Amino acid sequence: MLTFVEKRTILNTFELKEKEISNNRLVYEYPASKQRGKVLARELHPTGNGYVLGKYMNEETIKNNG
Repeated sequence: MLTFVEKRTILNTFELKEKEISNNRLVYEYPASKQRGKVLARELHPTGNGYVLGKYMNEETIKNNG
């Protein structure tokens, strides 16, 4: 299992915006998204708990919408 620091390092390699919310938790958003649902990871806590969100998109959708 990855540590909090390792998860944070991986998420910071992408063009994501990091926001701190209550109880030292982090939210990562993709501001350049042309679709709804810009949050890619939420409630990432120093204990290692959190959620990574992703939707299935085919290559055509990604190509057309960025």
